[in-house]
Amino acid sequence: MAERTMNARQMEVLGWLVAGCPDGVMIGVSHKTTAVALQNRRLATVSKRKGVWKAEPTDAGRYFVEHGEYPAGHWSATAESAFVPFTPATHTRPTREPKVTGLRPADQLMADLAAGGGEIKIPANEIGYWENLILSATRHKKVPDGKRLKIAMGADRYERLIRLEHRPDWMTVELDPIQVADALRGPHPAVVALRDDKQRLQMKRGVRARALRILDAIAQAAAARGYAVAAPKAEQGYRHAKGHLVITIGKHPNTIVMDELNDRVSHEPTRQELERKARYSWSTIPKYDYLPSGRLRIKLDRGWHVRQESFSDTKTINLEDRLPHVLQELELRAAADEARERERELERDARKRQWEQIHDEAVVQAREHHRAGVLLAQVEGWHEAHRLDAYLNAMEARVTRLGSGDRKAAEEWMAWAQNYRQRIDPLSRELCLPPDPQFSAEVIAPFMRGLSPYGPPAG
Repeated sequence: MAERTMNARQMEVLGWLVAGCPDGVMIGVSHKTTAVALQNRRLATVSKRKGVWKAEPTDAGRYFVEHGEYPAGHWSATAESAFVPFTPATHTRPTREPKVTGLRPADQLMADLAAGGGEIKIPANEIGYWENLILSATRHKKVPDGKRLKIAMGADRYERLIRLEHRPDWMTVELDPIQVADALRGPHPAVVALRDDKQRLQMKRGVRARALRILDAIAQAAAARGYAVAAPKAEQGYRHAKGHLVITIGKHPNTIVMDELNDRVSHEPTRQELERKARYSWSTIPKYDYLPSGRLRIKLDRGWHVRQESFSDTKTINLEDRLPHVLQELELRAAADEARERERELERDARKRQWEQIHDEAVVQAREHHRAGVLLAQVEGWHEAHRLDAYLNAMEARVTRLGSGDRKAAEEWMAWAQNYRQRIDPLSRELCLPPDPQFSAEVIAPFMRGLSPYGPPAG
Protein backbone atom coordinates (compact mmCIF):
# COMPACT_ATOMS: atom_id res chain seq x y z
CA MET A 1 0.00 0.00 0.00
CA ALA A 2 1.21 3.53 -0.74
CA GLU A 3 2.42 5.68 2.13
CA ARG A 4 -0.51 7.80 3.36
CA THR A 5 1.50 10.80 4.48
CA MET A 6 2.03 13.73 2.10
CA ASN A 7 5.20 15.77 1.83
CA ALA A 8 5.40 19.43 0.85
CA ARG A 9 6.41 18.64 -2.73
CA GLN A 10 3.38 16.41 -3.27
CA MET A 11 1.07 19.01 -1.76
CA GLU A 12 2.53 21.66 -4.08
CA VAL A 13 2.05 19.57 -7.24
CA LEU A 14 -1.45 18.47 -6.20
CA GLY A 15 -2.44 22.10 -5.63
CA TRP A 16 -0.93 22.97 -8.99
CA LEU A 17 -3.02 20.26 -10.70
CA VAL A 18 -6.23 21.30 -8.96
CA ALA A 19 -5.61 24.88 -10.09
CA GLY A 20 -5.48 23.55 -13.66
CA CYS A 21 -2.19 25.19 -14.61
CA PRO A 22 -0.84 24.51 -17.15
CA ASP A 23 -3.57 22.04 -18.22
CA GLY A 24 -1.94 19.23 -16.24
CA VAL A 25 0.95 18.77 -18.70
CA MET A 26 3.94 17.32 -16.87
CA ILE A 27 7.48 18.38 -17.79
CA GLY A 28 10.57 17.19 -15.97
CA VAL A 29 11.34 13.96 -14.16
CA SER A 30 10.61 15.36 -10.69
CA HIS A 31 7.07 16.40 -11.62
CA LYS A 32 6.33 13.02 -13.20
CA THR A 33 7.65 11.16 -10.16
CA THR A 34 5.55 13.27 -7.82
CA ALA A 35 2.46 12.83 -10.00
CA VAL A 36 2.93 9.04 -9.92
CA ALA A 37 3.17 9.21 -6.11
CA LEU A 38 -0.15 11.09 -6.10
CA GLN A 39 -1.63 8.46 -8.41
CA ASN A 40 -0.56 5.77 -5.94
CA ARG A 41 -2.65 7.64 -3.33
CA ARG A 42 -5.58 7.87 -5.81
CA LEU A 43 -5.38 11.66 -5.66
CA ALA A 44 -4.44 12.04 -9.36
CA THR A 45 -4.35 10.11 -12.62
CA VAL A 46 -1.32 10.06 -14.93
CA SER A 47 -1.45 9.41 -18.67
CA LYS A 48 0.81 9.71 -21.70
CA ARG A 49 -0.44 10.63 -25.17
CA LYS A 50 1.76 11.28 -28.21
CA GLY A 51 4.85 11.60 -26.03
CA VAL A 52 3.27 14.19 -23.67
CA TRP A 53 2.72 13.30 -19.99
CA LYS A 54 -0.43 14.65 -18.39
CA ALA A 55 -1.82 14.42 -14.87
CA GLU A 56 -5.30 15.30 -13.60
CA PRO A 57 -6.61 15.46 -10.04
CA THR A 58 -9.29 13.04 -8.88
CA ASP A 59 -12.29 14.05 -6.78
CA ALA A 60 -10.34 12.83 -3.75
CA GLY A 61 -7.42 15.05 -4.77
CA ARG A 62 -9.64 18.14 -4.97
CA TYR A 63 -11.13 17.26 -1.59
CA PHE A 64 -7.65 16.91 -0.09
CA VAL A 65 -6.58 20.36 -1.34
CA GLU A 66 -9.73 21.98 0.04
CA HIS A 67 -9.85 20.23 3.44
CA GLY A 68 -6.27 19.10 4.04
CA GLU A 69 -7.28 15.48 4.60
CA TYR A 70 -8.45 12.42 2.69
CA PRO A 71 -12.22 12.04 2.17
CA ALA A 72 -14.07 9.65 4.44
CA GLY A 73 -13.62 6.02 3.40
CA HIS A 74 -10.69 6.81 1.10
CA TRP A 75 -8.50 4.21 2.81
CA SER A 76 -11.26 1.72 3.53
CA ALA A 77 -10.61 -1.98 3.13
CA THR A 78 -12.57 -2.04 -0.13
CA ALA A 79 -10.60 0.84 -1.57
CA GLU A 80 -7.28 -0.60 -0.44
CA SER A 81 -8.03 -3.98 -1.93
CA ALA A 82 -8.82 -2.31 -5.25
CA PHE A 83 -5.65 -0.24 -5.18
CA VAL A 84 -2.96 -1.29 -7.66
CA PRO A 85 0.40 0.44 -7.08
CA PHE A 86 2.24 1.92 -10.03
CA THR A 87 5.09 -0.23 -11.28
CA PRO A 88 7.71 1.47 -13.48
CA ALA A 89 8.27 -0.11 -16.89
CA THR A 90 11.35 -2.30 -17.05
CA HIS A 91 13.43 -2.78 -20.16
CA THR A 92 13.70 -6.54 -19.97
CA ARG A 93 13.28 -8.55 -23.13
CA PRO A 94 9.74 -10.02 -23.18
CA THR A 95 9.12 -13.63 -24.11
CA ARG A 96 6.11 -15.25 -25.69
CA GLU A 97 4.51 -17.93 -23.56
CA PRO A 98 3.13 -20.60 -25.91
CA LYS A 99 -0.54 -21.31 -25.41
CA VAL A 100 -1.70 -24.90 -25.29
CA THR A 101 -5.19 -24.79 -26.78
CA GLY A 102 -7.27 -26.75 -29.24
CA LEU A 103 -7.08 -23.91 -31.77
CA ARG A 104 -4.75 -23.58 -34.72
CA PRO A 105 -2.17 -20.77 -34.31
CA ALA A 106 -3.95 -18.44 -36.76
CA ASP A 107 -7.30 -19.04 -35.05
CA GLN A 108 -5.70 -18.50 -31.64
CA LEU A 109 -4.23 -15.20 -32.89
CA MET A 110 -7.68 -13.97 -33.92
CA ALA A 111 -9.15 -15.13 -30.58
CA ASP A 112 -6.44 -13.27 -28.66
CA LEU A 113 -7.12 -10.12 -30.69
CA ALA A 114 -10.84 -10.37 -29.95
CA ALA A 115 -10.12 -10.79 -26.24
CA GLY A 116 -7.67 -7.85 -26.31
CA GLY A 117 -10.03 -5.43 -27.98
CA GLY A 118 -8.28 -5.65 -31.34
CA GLU A 119 -4.70 -5.31 -30.05
CA ILE A 120 -2.11 -7.59 -28.46
CA LYS A 121 1.51 -7.10 -27.43
CA ILE A 122 4.30 -9.29 -28.78
CA PRO A 123 8.08 -9.41 -28.18
CA ALA A 124 10.08 -7.63 -30.87
CA ASN A 125 12.66 -10.42 -31.06
CA GLU A 126 9.98 -12.84 -32.32
CA ILE A 127 8.53 -10.59 -35.00
CA GLY A 128 9.38 -13.06 -37.78
CA TYR A 129 7.12 -15.72 -36.24
CA TRP A 130 4.22 -13.30 -35.97
CA GLU A 131 4.67 -11.92 -39.48
CA ASN A 132 4.37 -15.46 -40.85
CA LEU A 133 1.34 -16.09 -38.66
CA ILE A 134 -0.30 -12.88 -39.94
CA LEU A 135 0.37 -13.97 -43.54
CA SER A 136 -1.17 -17.35 -42.76
CA ALA A 137 -4.26 -15.79 -41.14
CA THR A 138 -4.70 -13.47 -44.12
CA ARG A 139 -4.13 -16.20 -46.71
CA HIS A 140 -6.64 -18.54 -45.07
CA LYS A 141 -9.24 -15.74 -44.76
CA LYS A 142 -9.25 -15.65 -40.96
CA VAL A 143 -9.25 -11.85 -41.02
CA PRO A 144 -12.76 -10.31 -41.23
CA ASP A 145 -13.74 -8.55 -44.46
CA GLY A 146 -12.67 -4.93 -44.58
CA LYS A 147 -10.05 -5.50 -41.85
CA ARG A 148 -6.32 -6.14 -41.82
CA LEU A 149 -3.64 -7.16 -39.34
CA LYS A 150 -0.80 -4.70 -38.83
CA ILE A 151 2.36 -4.77 -36.70
CA ALA A 152 3.18 -1.42 -35.07
CA MET A 153 5.82 -0.14 -32.68
CA GLY A 154 5.18 -0.70 -28.97
CA ALA A 155 6.12 1.22 -25.85
CA ASP A 156 9.84 0.51 -26.32
CA ARG A 157 12.27 -1.28 -28.62
CA TYR A 158 11.49 -4.65 -27.04
CA GLU A 159 7.78 -4.53 -27.78
CA ARG A 160 5.56 -4.62 -30.86
CA LEU A 161 1.78 -4.44 -31.24
CA ILE A 162 -0.47 -6.48 -33.52
CA ARG A 163 -3.62 -4.54 -34.36
CA LEU A 164 -6.82 -5.53 -36.13
CA GLU A 165 -7.84 -2.37 -37.93
CA HIS A 166 -9.95 -1.16 -40.82
CA ARG A 167 -8.37 -1.67 -44.20
CA PRO A 168 -7.14 1.72 -45.49
CA ASP A 169 -8.28 3.07 -48.84
CA TRP A 170 -4.86 2.63 -50.43
CA MET A 171 -5.19 -1.15 -50.13
CA THR A 172 -8.21 -1.24 -52.44
CA VAL A 173 -7.36 1.53 -54.91
CA GLU A 174 -6.61 0.42 -58.46
CA LEU A 175 -3.02 1.31 -59.41
CA ASP A 176 -1.85 2.29 -62.87
CA PRO A 177 0.59 -0.25 -64.36
CA ILE A 178 4.24 0.65 -64.90
CA GLN A 179 5.55 -0.49 -68.26
CA VAL A 180 8.97 -2.10 -68.47
CA ALA A 181 10.65 -1.70 -71.86
CA ASP A 182 11.97 -4.65 -73.81
CA ALA A 183 15.34 -2.90 -74.17
CA LEU A 184 17.16 -0.13 -72.30
CA ARG A 185 16.55 2.87 -74.59
CA GLY A 186 17.16 6.41 -73.33
CA PRO A 187 17.55 5.35 -69.69
CA HIS A 188 17.41 7.72 -66.76
CA PRO A 189 20.85 9.24 -65.88
CA ALA A 190 20.88 7.39 -62.55
CA VAL A 191 20.40 4.09 -64.40
CA VAL A 192 23.08 5.03 -66.93
CA ALA A 193 25.59 5.46 -64.08
CA LEU A 194 24.57 2.09 -62.68
CA ARG A 195 24.78 0.38 -66.08
CA ASP A 196 28.29 1.70 -66.70
CA ASP A 197 29.59 0.57 -63.28
CA LYS A 198 30.36 -3.12 -63.86
CA GLN A 199 31.25 -3.59 -60.19
CA ARG A 200 27.59 -3.20 -59.27
CA LEU A 201 24.68 -5.56 -59.96
CA GLN A 202 27.04 -8.44 -60.57
CA MET A 203 24.67 -10.93 -62.18
CA LYS A 204 24.49 -12.93 -65.37
CA ARG A 205 24.18 -10.71 -68.41
CA GLY A 206 20.52 -11.38 -69.09
CA VAL A 207 19.51 -11.05 -65.43
CA ARG A 208 21.48 -7.80 -65.08
CA ALA A 209 19.86 -6.37 -68.20
CA ARG A 210 16.40 -7.16 -66.82
CA ALA A 211 17.31 -5.61 -63.46
CA LEU A 212 18.43 -2.40 -65.19
CA ARG A 213 15.22 -2.21 -67.22
CA ILE A 214 13.10 -2.65 -64.09
CA LEU A 215 15.06 0.04 -62.24
CA ASP A 216 14.74 2.37 -65.22
CA ALA A 217 10.96 1.83 -65.32
CA ILE A 218 10.74 2.82 -61.63
CA ALA A 219 12.99 5.84 -62.18
CA GLN A 220 10.99 7.06 -65.19
CA ALA A 221 7.65 6.59 -63.40
CA ALA A 222 8.89 8.40 -60.28
CA ALA A 223 10.32 11.29 -62.33
CA ALA A 224 7.00 11.57 -64.22
CA ARG A 225 5.28 12.15 -60.85
CA GLY A 226 7.68 14.93 -59.97
CA TYR A 227 9.87 12.96 -57.58
CA ALA A 228 13.65 13.42 -57.50
CA VAL A 229 15.59 10.40 -58.76
CA ALA A 230 19.35 10.07 -58.30
CA ALA A 231 22.14 7.55 -58.03
CA PRO A 232 23.16 6.85 -54.43
CA LYS A 233 26.47 8.21 -53.21
CA ALA A 234 29.04 6.18 -51.32
CA GLU A 235 29.19 7.01 -47.64
CA GLN A 236 32.43 8.21 -46.13
CA GLY A 237 34.86 5.33 -45.72
CA TYR A 238 33.05 3.09 -48.25
CA ARG A 239 34.13 2.43 -51.82
CA HIS A 240 30.69 1.71 -53.26
CA ALA A 241 27.31 3.27 -52.60
CA LYS A 242 24.60 1.30 -50.85
CA GLY A 243 21.59 0.57 -53.02
CA HIS A 244 20.91 1.37 -56.66
CA LEU A 245 18.41 4.25 -56.84
CA VAL A 246 17.48 7.07 -54.47
CA ILE A 247 13.94 8.40 -54.90
CA THR A 248 13.07 11.50 -52.89
CA ILE A 249 9.42 12.40 -52.34
CA GLY A 250 9.17 15.85 -50.81
CA LYS A 251 11.90 15.90 -48.17
CA HIS A 252 11.94 12.14 -47.69
CA PRO A 253 14.51 10.05 -49.60
CA ASN A 254 14.39 6.28 -49.87
CA THR A 255 16.89 3.88 -51.41
CA ILE A 256 15.92 1.04 -53.71
CA VAL A 257 18.12 -2.05 -53.47
CA MET A 258 17.97 -4.68 -56.21
CA ASP A 259 19.40 -8.15 -55.70
CA GLU A 260 19.06 -11.69 -57.00
CA LEU A 261 17.51 -14.46 -54.92
CA ASN A 262 19.27 -17.77 -54.48
CA ASP A 263 18.01 -21.33 -54.82
CA ARG A 264 19.00 -23.83 -52.16
CA VAL A 265 20.14 -27.16 -53.62
CA SER A 266 21.60 -30.23 -51.99
CA HIS A 267 25.37 -30.13 -51.77
CA GLU A 268 27.36 -32.89 -53.46
CA PRO A 269 30.50 -33.49 -51.36
CA THR A 270 33.73 -33.12 -53.26
CA ARG A 271 36.60 -35.58 -52.99
CA GLN A 272 38.65 -33.05 -51.01
CA GLU A 273 35.79 -32.57 -48.54
CA LEU A 274 35.39 -36.30 -48.03
CA GLU A 275 39.13 -36.77 -47.50
CA ARG A 276 39.25 -33.88 -45.01
CA LYS A 277 36.26 -35.31 -43.14
CA ALA A 278 37.98 -38.73 -42.94
CA ARG A 279 41.18 -37.13 -41.65
CA TYR A 280 39.67 -34.60 -39.26
CA SER A 281 36.61 -35.57 -37.26
CA TRP A 282 35.74 -31.97 -36.55
CA SER A 283 35.53 -31.07 -40.25
CA THR A 284 32.02 -30.44 -41.57
CA ILE A 285 30.49 -30.77 -45.03
CA PRO A 286 27.74 -28.27 -45.92
CA LYS A 287 24.31 -29.72 -46.60
CA TYR A 288 23.29 -27.16 -49.19
CA ASP A 289 24.63 -24.91 -51.90
CA TYR A 290 23.06 -21.58 -52.75
CA LEU A 291 22.95 -20.78 -56.44
CA PRO A 292 21.70 -17.67 -58.27
CA SER A 293 18.10 -18.30 -59.30
CA GLY A 294 17.51 -15.53 -61.83
CA ARG A 295 14.65 -14.26 -59.63
CA LEU A 296 14.96 -10.60 -58.67
CA ARG A 297 14.00 -8.78 -55.49
CA ILE A 298 13.52 -5.10 -54.64
CA LYS A 299 14.02 -3.89 -51.07
CA LEU A 300 13.38 -0.40 -49.70
CA ASP A 301 16.14 0.69 -47.37
CA ARG A 302 14.59 3.41 -45.21
CA GLY A 303 11.56 3.85 -42.99
CA TRP A 304 9.06 1.59 -41.26
CA HIS A 305 7.19 -0.35 -43.97
CA VAL A 306 3.53 0.41 -44.57
CA ARG A 307 2.51 -2.31 -47.00
CA GLN A 308 5.58 -4.52 -47.14
CA GLU A 309 9.35 -4.38 -47.00
CA SER A 310 10.39 -6.20 -50.16
CA PHE A 311 8.97 -7.24 -53.53
CA SER A 312 10.22 -10.19 -55.54
CA ASP A 313 9.51 -12.65 -58.33
CA THR A 314 7.34 -15.58 -57.24
CA LYS A 315 6.06 -18.70 -58.95
CA THR A 316 2.91 -16.87 -60.06
CA ILE A 317 3.82 -13.14 -60.17
CA ASN A 318 6.66 -11.38 -61.94
CA LEU A 319 8.44 -8.49 -60.28
CA GLU A 320 7.38 -6.25 -63.19
CA ASP A 321 3.74 -6.62 -62.08
CA ARG A 322 4.65 -5.45 -58.57
CA LEU A 323 6.22 -2.15 -59.60
CA PRO A 324 3.04 -0.06 -59.00
CA HIS A 325 3.05 -1.36 -55.43
CA VAL A 326 6.75 -0.49 -55.07
CA LEU A 327 6.05 3.12 -56.05
CA GLN A 328 2.96 3.20 -53.83
CA GLU A 329 5.03 1.95 -50.88
CA LEU A 330 7.51 4.78 -51.45
CA GLU A 331 4.65 7.30 -51.41
CA LEU A 332 3.07 5.77 -48.30
CA ARG A 333 6.38 5.86 -46.42
CA ALA A 334 6.94 9.49 -47.39
CA ALA A 335 3.42 10.36 -46.22
CA ALA A 336 4.00 8.50 -42.95
CA ASP A 337 7.31 10.33 -42.43
CA GLU A 338 5.56 13.64 -43.11
CA ALA A 339 2.83 12.80 -40.59
CA ARG A 340 5.43 11.88 -37.96
CA GLU A 341 7.28 15.14 -38.59
CA ARG A 342 4.06 17.12 -38.17
CA GLU A 343 3.34 15.27 -34.94
CA ARG A 344 6.83 15.96 -33.62
CA GLU A 345 6.46 19.62 -34.62
CA LEU A 346 3.16 19.85 -32.73
CA GLU A 347 4.83 18.27 -29.69
CA ARG A 348 7.73 20.74 -29.93
CA ASP A 349 5.26 23.63 -30.19
CA ALA A 350 3.35 22.34 -27.16
CA ARG A 351 6.57 22.04 -25.15
CA LYS A 352 7.61 25.52 -26.26
CA ARG A 353 4.27 27.06 -25.27
CA GLN A 354 4.36 25.32 -21.92
CA TRP A 355 7.94 26.46 -21.31
CA GLU A 356 7.04 30.05 -22.21
CA GLN A 357 4.07 29.97 -19.83
CA ILE A 358 6.18 28.56 -17.00
CA HIS A 359 8.94 31.07 -17.82
CA ASP A 360 6.50 33.99 -17.64
CA GLU A 361 5.17 32.72 -14.32
CA ALA A 362 8.75 32.25 -13.08
CA VAL A 363 9.51 35.90 -13.88
CA VAL A 364 6.48 37.00 -11.83
CA GLN A 365 7.48 34.74 -8.95
CA ALA A 366 11.10 35.95 -9.09
CA ARG A 367 9.87 39.57 -8.99
CA GLU A 368 7.63 38.83 -6.00
CA HIS A 369 10.47 37.01 -4.27
CA HIS A 370 12.77 40.00 -4.85
CA ARG A 371 10.20 42.48 -3.53
CA ALA A 372 9.53 40.34 -0.48
CA GLY A 373 13.27 40.23 0.19
CA VAL A 374 13.49 44.04 -0.03
CA LEU A 375 10.50 44.41 2.29
CA LEU A 376 11.90 42.04 4.89
CA ALA A 377 15.24 43.85 4.73
CA GLN A 378 13.39 47.13 5.42
CA VAL A 379 11.61 45.57 8.38
CA GLU A 380 14.94 44.42 9.76
CA GLY A 381 16.39 47.91 9.22
CA TRP A 382 13.40 49.55 10.91
CA HIS A 383 13.69 47.26 13.98
CA GLU A 384 17.43 47.87 14.14
CA ALA A 385 16.88 51.67 13.99
CA HIS A 386 14.43 51.50 16.92
CA ARG A 387 16.86 49.41 18.94
CA LEU A 388 19.54 52.01 18.26
CA ASP A 389 17.24 54.83 19.47
CA ALA A 390 17.34 53.55 23.05
CA TYR A 391 21.09 53.16 22.95
CA LEU A 392 21.62 56.60 21.41
CA ASN A 393 19.50 58.20 24.16
CA ALA A 394 21.63 56.51 26.78
CA MET A 395 24.79 57.50 24.88
CA GLU A 396 23.71 61.15 24.80
CA ALA A 397 23.03 61.15 28.54
CA ARG A 398 26.47 59.71 29.16
CA VAL A 399 28.20 62.25 26.91
CA THR A 400 26.69 65.20 28.81
CA ARG A 401 28.35 63.94 32.00
CA LEU A 402 31.81 63.61 30.48
CA GLY A 403 34.58 66.05 31.07
CA SER A 404 35.82 68.34 28.32
CA GLY A 405 38.81 66.09 27.61
CA ASP A 406 36.75 62.98 26.82
CA ARG A 407 33.64 64.68 25.44
CA LYS A 408 35.03 65.57 22.00
CA ALA A 409 35.86 62.00 21.02
CA ALA A 410 32.54 60.77 22.45
CA GLU A 411 30.55 63.37 20.53
CA GLU A 412 32.29 62.39 17.29
CA TRP A 413 31.32 58.75 17.86
CA MET A 414 27.74 59.69 18.80
CA ALA A 415 27.38 61.86 15.67
CA TRP A 416 28.50 58.95 13.48
CA ALA A 417 26.10 56.58 15.27
CA GLN A 418 23.17 58.99 14.81
CA ASN A 419 23.98 59.33 11.13
CA TYR A 420 24.20 55.54 10.78
CA ARG A 421 20.84 55.14 12.49
CA GLN A 422 19.35 57.56 10.00
CA ARG A 423 20.82 55.65 7.08
CA ILE A 424 19.44 52.25 8.08
CA ASP A 425 15.94 53.49 8.84
CA PRO A 426 13.85 52.74 5.69
CA LEU A 427 11.23 55.30 6.74
CA SER A 428 13.80 58.07 6.42
CA ARG A 429 13.84 57.47 2.63
CA GLU A 430 11.24 57.67 -0.12
CA LEU A 431 8.84 54.72 -0.08
CA CYS A 432 8.26 53.11 -3.52
CA LEU A 433 8.34 49.76 -5.31
CA PRO A 434 11.92 48.55 -5.65
CA PRO A 435 13.27 48.24 -9.21
CA ASP A 436 13.06 44.76 -10.75
CA PRO A 437 16.19 42.63 -10.74
CA GLN A 438 17.77 41.45 -13.97
CA PHE A 439 15.84 38.26 -14.71
CA SER A 440 18.83 36.12 -15.63
CA ALA A 441 18.67 32.34 -15.91
CA GLU A 442 20.16 32.00 -12.41
CA VAL A 443 17.47 34.30 -10.95
CA ILE A 444 14.45 32.49 -12.44
CA ALA A 445 15.86 28.92 -12.23
CA PRO A 446 14.37 28.20 -8.76
CA PHE A 447 10.89 28.99 -10.11
CA MET A 448 11.02 26.97 -13.37
CA ARG A 449 9.47 23.78 -11.88
CA GLY A 450 12.41 21.66 -12.89
CA LEU A 451 12.69 23.01 -16.44
CA SER A 452 15.83 24.58 -17.84
CA PRO A 453 15.75 28.38 -17.62
CA TYR A 454 17.75 28.56 -20.87
CA GLY A 455 15.04 27.38 -23.26
CA PRO A 456 12.38 24.77 -24.09
CA PRO A 457 13.29 21.06 -23.95
CA ALA A 458 14.85 19.77 -27.16
CA GLY A 459 13.39 16.96 -29.18
